[in-house]
Amino acid sequence: MIKIGTMITLELSGQDQILKCKLVDQEENILYIDFPINSKTGKTVFLPDGTELVATFVNSQKKPYKFRTKVLGKKKDNLPMIMLQAPEYMEEIQRRQFVRIETAVDVAIHAINQEFAPFTTVTNDISAGGISIIIPNGVDVPLNENIHIYMVLTFMDGTIEYYKVTGKALRVVEAEHHKLASIAFINIDEKTQQKLIRFCFEQQLQMKKKGILNE
Repeated sequence: MIKIGTMITLELSGQDQILKCKLVDQEENILYIDFPINSKTGKTVFLPDGTELVATFVNSQKKPYKFRTKVLGKKKDNLPMIMLQAPEYMEEIQRRQFVRIETAVDVAIHAINQEFAPFTTVTNDISAGGISIIIPNGVDVPLNENIHIYMVLTFMDGTIEYYKVTGKALRVVEAEHHKLASIAFINIDEKTQQKLIRFCFEQQLQMKKKGILNE
């Protein structure tokens, strides 16, 4: 079982939205969490009964896990809680898949076979496995087509490094004022991936120091 007080990240199925919450109690088949907070807006999110979610957390041995769950209902005690279905199965995930940081990184997107004109933009979030980018007005990003991504990463020691990786846009979603494209990296080399892992953890550390990101 998951330890009481564990921070849990929730992702809504089919939506590019990350929620943060804490496990406050549990029974054999039910997890009780506090009301989740949208990590981007900082606002409380109310989840309807039956909402399907993907949850991730790190256990006491610092190993990340994920599982699928759904909202069973609400409960009022000393504080209002949401009841989640306890997982029947939890999958251990690799660290590079777990760390996803919301930060703006300058990127240039190029078509491999000139299907569209190159464009520049910034990321909405980044991980060692992929990015989501803000799509400029008037630009269409084809889905499931290989593209080249050029990124500029600035590290805590002041070094600036440039990377070129191949990716594939998996989906496009509507955000509040723009569209976002979720892009998965393809056949990324180990050295570049390790650099991305380092960058994400450095960004996470800076956010924690500034109080933007909780432990």
